[in-house]
Amino acid sequence: MKGISPLLAAVILVALTISIAFIASSSISTLTQRQVSTATQQGSASSNVLEISAVECSGTNLEVLLKNVGPEDMSGFRGILKDATGNYKPFSNTSATLSSGSLEKITFTLSSAGTGEIEYIEICSVNPAGVCVSKNNKTTTIDTC
Repeated sequence: MKGISPLLAAVILVALTISIAFIASSSISTLTQRQVSTATQQGSASSNVLEISAVECSGTNLEVLLKNVGPEDMSGFRGILKDATGNYKPFSNTSATLSSGSLEKITFTLSSAGTGEIEYIEICSVNPAGVCVSKNNKTTTIDTC
């Protein structure tokens, strides 16, 4: 019995190596495209920045001066504050909008009046989701309720 010639064996080996490399390259390319697409979608939220410029509180009315320094308009805001007694109070204003580059006073209504100084406040946008800002009374002077 005779085997295949060494030349034919080398050609088959090279063809097999090229086909395996092509399959691996296609798989890696598809995976990379998915990762780039996911990062781009997440990047729209992470490229937006929200800043709290001032906080005023009177009874159940909470007024926050917010600045949108990101490239996209934002709408709807939810947040939570912690008062001096350790009580957490959620709040929201889903109809508020904040254009890119604008500084606006947004009014929120608390479920009950705060007690004393606000120790911590966090506000997040609803659209785009995940753009949040927080302040505490150690880094910023925050009004009392």
